[in-house]
Amino acid sequence: MSIGRRLAASAILVVMLLAFAARRPGEAVAAFVSVHGDASYHDVVALARTLPGPVRCPEDPTIPLLARGELTRSLYFEMDAAYWPARLPAYVDDEIAAARHVIQVNGPFQRLLTDEWLSRLGFGAVPDRTLERSVYRLWTKD
Repeated sequence: MSIGRRLAASAILVVMLLAFAARRPGEAVAAFVSVHGDASYHDVVALARTLPGPVRCPEDPTIPLLARGELTRSLYFEMDAAYWPARLPAYVDDEIAAARHVIQVNGPFQRLLTDEWLSRLGFGAVPDRTLERSVYRLWTKD
């Protein structure tokens, strides 16, 4: 593709994004700012750093990575690799079930890590004051 065509395609893409943002400013802000988190991101990373035992955040694996240096699976990448099956792949289930703590991200779009699923795996929601008004929610297994 020539450089002129690349520039034209880029310009069209920018115009489309701006048109979307102008028609639906609230949704555009959500799409570009809060898809995976909010202003409490640093608080949830600090919280994850203090938790005993394995911590998973399949919807945002950067949290355990920054907090504890643990490289874990991304739920979205794993679902994409499996061509978005109706059920989560068993190996994803196994990794999360092996954790002691799970941090759930309740973003404005897709929620793959549901309350029911976490309860079925033996986790219980834990209220935390630092996460009270955020999209993050801590779940723990005793």
